[in-house]
Amino acid sequence: MDDILDEIKDNLKAAYERDGAVYIPKVFDEHWIKKIQIGIQKNIEDPSQYSENLSSGKGAYFNDYCNWQKIPEFRDVSIWSFTKLNCILISKIRMTTFIKTKL
Repeated sequence: MDDILDEIKDNLKAAYERDGAVYIPKVFDEHWIKKIQIGIQKNIEDPSQYSENLSSGKGAYFNDYCNWQKIPEFRDVSIWSFTKLNCILISKIRMTTFIKTKL
């Protein structure tokens, strides 16, 4: 089991360093997906001063940031939703690596 977790950790770290983001399927269950949906709807209905809303006949683009403290659902997802993933990965990452990636 440790070998599998080490391989996952190494692959995720390499992909993040290469691409700047990683896709990790099935990390969010329906509870968190619902919270994200509610947060997005609240954000669209009450955007911050930093928002950008562009639309055309073919689609739309909405961008906003600095909302995780304003919108409770975003705050909950930011703070609490990664517990499952952290339990798996953080136990396998040296504290110095963890601190480095958080800075």
